[in-house]
Amino acid sequence: MKTVSWFFAFMAVFILASCSAMSPKIRREAETPVSLEVLRKNAEEYVGRTVILGGHILEVRNLVDKTHIIVLQTPLDFQHRPKRKDQSEGRFVAVYDGFLDPEIYQKDRMITVGGPVLGRETVVIDGYSYPTVAVKSEEIHLWEKELRRQTIPFFPDPYYDPFYYDPFYPWPGPYRYPYLPPRPRLRHR
Repeated sequence: MKTVSWFFAFMAVFILASCSAMSPKIRREAETPVSLEVLRKNAEEYVGRTVILGGHILEVRNLVDKTHIIVLQTPLDFQHRPKRKDQSEGRFVAVYDGFLDPEIYQKDRMITVGGPVLGRETVVIDGYSYPTVAVKSEEIHLWEKELRRQTIPFFPDPYYDPFYYDPFYPWPGPYRYPYLPPRPRLRHR
């Protein structure tokens, strides 16, 4: 019995560890979760250290040899998936060496970035200089778009019997569906 419980405990840890968006290498190198506010205030201390940040894409700027992704930072859950936008601590810039298609990396897509901190960077937002931090994106995980479903409460009929047989279903002959109005008939004179 003891071996069975140890086996299930090991499998639970293994399964939860394999649910992350970042590779094990990045997760090992990344320090304990650091808030964006601490990174912005002490950017020089964290230069070269690996961090994992995530959020919602605001803008993609393709330059000559690299791409800047401006991200609205949000806290990450246990899978490194960004949470809601209203929990944001600000913005950060993910720097990618190469070209990223802005049609794929669209506004409001969720993204998780892992890599070393490059230092301070200033982003201009509507004429305002916004000081933030830049992260070199060694690893990027673009999350699939969430499909929002409208939930309609459905309460099944309490008298429903799945084994009931109705000889008139699906309303053959004169027994039509009772909720449809009768079709108009043309009369010939």
